[in-house]
Amino acid sequence: MDLCRRGFQVSYIVTSSGFEVDFLAEHFDGRRHIIQAAADISNAETREREIRALVEAGRNEKGVELLLLNLSEESTVTREGLTIEILPAWKWLLDYNA
Repeated sequence: MDLCRRGFQVSYIVTSSGFEVDFLAEHFDGRRHIIQAAADISNAETREREIRALVEAGRNEKGVELLLLNLSEESTVTREGLTIEILPAWKWLLDYNA
């Protein structure tokens, strides 16, 4: 709902390998975000699964910001030349400039 409130058109992505990504958010001003949401990414397998889907989607959708929302972790990771911002959902909801 917050993506819509911010003026984004929202859809989802299924990559060519069959990975599902929760949101492709496109703003009328041209900004594009690929967003994955997962409650807990402390488990290495869960974290890698979410990042793998974002990376594949990011390779196929050029010029997008990659974002992984979760309940508690905040960091930035780089994979295959793509930067993924990892943020707690509360922080994104309160003050993220999406």
